[in-house]
Amino acid sequence: MSDESRTPVLPAGMARRWWMDHRQVWPTMVVQTLHAEPASSPDADAHAGLTYWDSETRGWALQCLGDAGMDPAAWSVRVSIADWTDVPPAERRGIPSAPNALPEPDPVFAALADVEDEQRLHQRMEARRVTAAVRAWRVALDEEGRPGAANTPYQKGFFIDLAAKLKIASCTAMTLVHTADRLERDLPLTWDRFLAGRVPWRAMQIVHAAIDGLDAAVLPAFDAGVVIKLDEVLIGSLPDALRRLAERLQPSTADERHDRAAARRRYTIEPAADGMGWLHLYAPMVELLAMDHQVSKQAIAAHGTAGERRGIQTLKADVLRDGLRAFLRADAVPGEEGDALVTGRTGVEPRVSILIPALTALGHATASPVLQGYGPIGIRTALRLAGEATSWVRVLTDPFTGAILTVGRKRYRPTKDMRALLRLLDGGSRGPGRARGPDESDVDHNESFRLGDGRGETSIDNLVLLSRVDHGIKTAGEAHVDLLLDRTVVWETRSGNKYVTRPPDLPQPTPIPPELIDPADCPF
Repeated sequence: MSDESRTPVLPAGMARRWWMDHRQVWPTMVVQTLHAEPASSPDADAHAGLTYWDSETRGWALQCLGDAGMDPAAWSVRVSIADWTDVPPAERRGIPSAPNALPEPDPVFAALADVEDEQRLHQRMEARRVTAAVRAWRVALDEEGRPGAANTPYQKGFFIDLAAKLKIASCTAMTLVHTADRLERDLPLTWDRFLAGRVPWRAMQIVHAAIDGLDAAVLPAFDAGVVIKLDEVLIGSLPDALRRLAERLQPSTADERHDRAAARRRYTIEPAADGMGWLHLYAPMVELLAMDHQVSKQAIAAHGTAGERRGIQTLKADVLRDGLRAFLRADAVPGEEGDALVTGRTGVEPRVSILIPALTALGHATASPVLQGYGPIGIRTALRLAGEATSWVRVLTDPFTGAILTVGRKRYRPTKDMRALLRLLDGGSRGPGRARGPDESDVDHNESFRLGDGRGETSIDNLVLLSRVDHGIKTAGEAHVDLLLDRTVVWETRSGNKYVTRPPDLPQPTPIPPELIDPADCPF
């Protein structure tokens, strides 16, 4: 038997089909034909030949190979298209149709095809949005006239402006611009895919994270590999695929890159609905997996006890909460700290601040209690926490307007009382930049204390909470800030744009119920 006779042959009916081509402005009916020949090298396999096709076409081509008993790793393939008019009339009837070319397509397939069309449009608009942001950034740099300068107050002020236009946080706007700038410079093939609307911005963020620490010498190979992965891998698996690609291209620097990443470890809190929130911890994966093993084993053990009705996931969350609360309350014991990352630690009792309208606490009003740094919470939770409180700050409010009248010991000084009042009034940073909680914000004199013109006094009406970045922008003269009597903040940037912020959780008016009012005791 000759070698030719042993070569698998694609059945003609499986290697050709009708297909609706949506890559042009107007969808066009064409015929797809699959061609196969033995691969000349491992890099020229079937997957490489299908790189730029949509996932459904790639799946169809690989199914054809599988049905013919052909190994995709040993065959090089390509898909060609021809106008339907180029197909002889005698052959047209016997050609099968792709799902998008059926006269009566599956209704769900058709509905999802509409979604796909809208996604393509969205991705093209994303590309326009990002390139416009980068263009504005470069115009701002030219206007600043300080080549090579970075992170200046002027630039920070620009990013507040840009963030407001993009409806995102200023730090996110800065990351967007720097991400796009680097991808355009270092990964031109990948960047072209984004500009063509072939991939979403989220994929570009993942790609940018994957190149951190890679040497310039391997970037071209990484760029070529990314283009393939963007077509082959779904977005949820892309981070892992790109991490593995980077490790293959530059395995010798894995430890160094890990050390650089570990230096950025941190944790953040993200508020969620219904009085809940997320705790995010960015730390070495080895440690996280070890902790997850500990938490999981304890949760599984607790799940087997009599009367326990909580699920495993709920128990895991509660085991971790118990461990954190107990650990953070206790002082570190000298000589028994073992491999502790922070030694000499002093235990701290937890502190949260809640504003509870008195009439609500007495059951005569429905104004919601406010958890500082979060917002309104349920009265049952607020009263439970109030019952556990070891100290109180008394805040009197006008029951008709909700305006705060006084705090603490009926005096503004010492500073501790004023800060407590400011935390209640502002709830956190009042600038338009990145949100910061009340304990992470600076207390700023709106009218400068150093002016000496009598307007910069240290009074509640002249104090406002600002993040460290916003405070620096204002101090450098890159923004003008007005603090109005109702604590509305008007922030004006150098470009002339104005942004308004209001306190997030002003006390709600709680009118006195009629049954509690004695008409004979009315003073007016």
